[in-house]
Amino acid sequence: MNALLSGDSMNRRVFGATGLVCLFLAGAVAAQTTRENWIRCENADNAPVAVAACDEILRQRLAPSDRVIALTDRGASYLNEGRVNLAINDFDEALVLNPQYLEALINRAGALMHQGDRARAANDYSAIVAINSHFFSAEDFLSRGIAHEHLGQFDLAIEDYSSAIQRRPKISHTLYGAYLMRGSAYAHTGSPELAIADYNQANKIEPDDAEIYLYRGQAYGQAKDFSHAIADIDQALVQRPNWNAALTAGCRFRAIVNRDLDAAANYCDLAVRRSGGSIIDLDSRGLVRLQQHRFSEAWTDFDAVVRVQPAAAHSLYGRGLAALRLGRMAEGQADIAAAAKLDAKIADTYSAYGQRP
Repeated sequence: MNALLSGDSMNRRVFGATGLVCLFLAGAVAAQTTRENWIRCENADNAPVAVAACDEILRQRLAPSDRVIALTDRGASYLNEGRVNLAINDFDEALVLNPQYLEALINRAGALMHQGDRARAANDYSAIVAINSHFFSAEDFLSRGIAHEHLGQFDLAIEDYSSAIQRRPKISHTLYGAYLMRGSAYAHTGSPELAIADYNQANKIEPDDAEIYLYRGQAYGQAKDFSHAIADIDQALVQRPNWNAALTAGCRFRAIVNRDLDAAANYCDLAVRRSGGSIIDLDSRGLVRLQQHRFSEAWTDFDAVVRVQPAAAHSLYGRGLAALRLGRMAEGQADIAAAAKLDAKIADTYSAYGQRP
């Protein structure tokens, strides 16, 4: 005889089944929430939401590989928010867990560049190349080159800029930047002709960029081609009026060749006002005034430099010449002798300006 289930027995079975369903649904909801958090965490474009989602994920017990991903994603969102220190902390922790995680290395290198820590950034970029050179883009070579250049490692910088150029980046601004920065490195290593060639290439890509005209003008000046130097500097000022670096160069190059001195004086006066009297601006204006035979004013400018920087041989020699022109012979000769001890070629430099004791 089949026994009928009692009411209590039936209720227990129903409640038991319901409990299993609830547990299953709770697990499904939790899994769905986790998936949604991962999606939000990876979306660095919406940084506040991404950070909150990553926080939620990182509070869970994660496999090391998942923790690396979540930390890197949160670090990228911190970067987008401008919270660079927090970003670097996350990348550091991720790279402790997995030193070869490329996304964390690339992001940390960029963050370190932003902070000005060029040495660590260069190390990260080198680690990326060692792990997977094919993953290293033209932009990465450009960034590492900039890091090397800021560290004074110009030969390494030139190698990186050349690698960026050889990769034929699709983004024209990257190619422009590589030519521009390699030109800068060549100029720093005393190769103005190579610098000018690179600046010419950059100019073809960005013909309206004032920086090209300034840097190429400075390279022409380094090569003693002052006509082209002045023309480029003037073009830079057409595109960026009152740009202090260009004003200074426009003043100084004219003073060196002793021409168009009124324009040179105007440039220097404006540069001095804008910079608050920087050493290079005062020294340049002193040279202009010396060329204009405004000896008292020249002496004042050179003296202002020497008071701040007593070992400034160029200003010290200029002050000595101005003193001689003013009839203060002993004072002038003392300055000239002191300058010659600091720079054995300073007399030749001034002789090229047409200025001799």
